[in-house]
Amino acid sequence: MNVKKALKILDNDDGFNSWMKKHKNFYFANAFVMLQDTESIDSVQLGYCNKKGDDITSFIVSGDEVKMFTDEVFKRPESKVSAVNIEDVKVDIEDALKKANGYREKRYPTDTATKKVFILQNSDKGVIWNVTFITGSLNVLNFKIACKDGKLLEHNKTSLLQFRSN
Repeated sequence: MNVKKALKILDNDDGFNSWMKKHKNFYFANAFVMLQDTESIDSVQLGYCNKKGDDITSFIVSGDEVKMFTDEVFKRPESKVSAVNIEDVKVDIEDALKKANGYREKRYPTDTATKKVFILQNSDKGVIWNVTFITGSLNVLNFKIACKDGKLLEHNKTSLLQFRSN
């Protein structure tokens, strides 16, 4: 499943359409996918944020099933959650997965990812895939991939062990 397909399923869901009628001030703000020990994308979480930027309602699309939950927005107080225009997403999740795997193999060949997190978001770099790999050696690899062309905008590697307390 990819984000565009998940959005189509969501658009055809009666519960979502009923919710949208009551929440006209919400817009599509992000997509979230987490993979662990698999490359198969079975579900996509789609986030809708209110214009004030303090509430987010997420819809998990898995097959033809849709589940909804509401939460507070996780962001820096001074930052704004911008809308994602799906037309700006030329590189969907499957392509982002392939590109991130390729970037990892090229730049960090000794780090094997056990968990992969993909966040589609509109950032100061434009609409991007913010991809995080957690490796078996407890390293965190982060790749920011442009959705318009798949270009690697930024990458870094940190160790989870640097956050341990003494």
